[in-house]
Amino acid sequence: MIVTQKGNRMQPSLNPFELDWLVFGFDFNHADGYANAEWSSQNNFWTTPAWVDGSYFKTHVASPSLDYGFGVIEGFQVFRRQNGSIWAFRPFDHWQRLNDGATSENLGLQAVPKEVFLDCLQKTVQGNSRCVPTYEACLQGASFYIRPKLLGADGQFRVRFPSACILTICGSPVGPYWKTGFKPNKLLWIDGDPRSMPSVKWPGNYTPTGIARKTAEAVGCVAPLFSIKHKATETHAAGFGAIIDGVYVCRGDYRVLASITQRSLLHLCQDEGIQVQRTELRQQDLTTASEMMAVGTAAGIQPIDTIRTRVFRRDNEYHVGDLHTPWVTKGLAGPFATKMSQRLWQIKTGQMSDPYGWMVQVG
Repeated sequence: MIVTQKGNRMQPSLNPFELDWLVFGFDFNHADGYANAEWSSQNNFWTTPAWVDGSYFKTHVASPSLDYGFGVIEGFQVFRRQNGSIWAFRPFDHWQRLNDGATSENLGLQAVPKEVFLDCLQKTVQGNSRCVPTYEACLQGASFYIRPKLLGADGQFRVRFPSACILTICGSPVGPYWKTGFKPNKLLWIDGDPRSMPSVKWPGNYTPTGIARKTAEAVGCVAPLFSIKHKATETHAAGFGAIIDGVYVCRGDYRVLASITQRSLLHLCQDEGIQVQRTELRQQDLTTASEMMAVGTAAGIQPIDTIRTRVFRRDNEYHVGDLHTPWVTKGLAGPFATKMSQRLWQIKTGQMSDPYGWMVQVG
């Protein structure tokens, strides 16, 4: 069972008009506290979510989430609207994906009831309401990022399914994921995919991407683009898609996460009359792409103008071969990424009506 520990509260001043949200960046910056709920097989019920001051908790020294990775995470955004109310983007889709991963045959965690998840989310948002960026800041690209975690919480040395779990939902004000903002970026094509459970938002998927991320940064790229048998999967933190012959193409099998932002983009494509194809993308297919993009909760719809496909080191220097989209010489995002990114952000911030019922008021 986890025992909470109070931490220091953030300083009361957080003026969004004095912040450059690109510089502020996407990181855990401030929070007054978080909320959690607990379950154990002995009692077989979830406790009522409770608010906890600070940003730290203690767990059992033999926690299976620490030793063996018995846990899943989620991530989504909440936004303040012009009238001051606070809305979350597709929180119940993230709740469902959390449970799908938790109850998978490899993790065997206890599913979280919808009402427990919502109560925990509302307590976290309302307890941190002064940390949620203003409406004006949200228009600049800011949001309050929510991080749910479902962790095995009992003490054990044997590798077995946990008999106790904790749901923790924390959050922090953030800027855009990539500090370039909505400008074209470069990806590095990587032969291979180190993630062992890519269809589940499992923390262990992220750790083995470190070498690829470091290599990508060394050759001027923001992220690696992994592949299996010369077919693209995802970056380390976002999905991937491309416009080829006027069709939006993205992968949709077990080798990629069931991206909720990608799913949202497919809905927008349908409304715009844009054909969609869920299939594998070979490297040679991308030579005819008019646009490419990374797609994810944190990244949003981020234009990609270059994929570096050949990297070798000679005389202590990196040498590369590039695959470009037609927009690379202009330094601009393509029309598809621009339009879809704007429309999605306008729905999130309340500038445009939400015909899909994606937004849920939480504060």
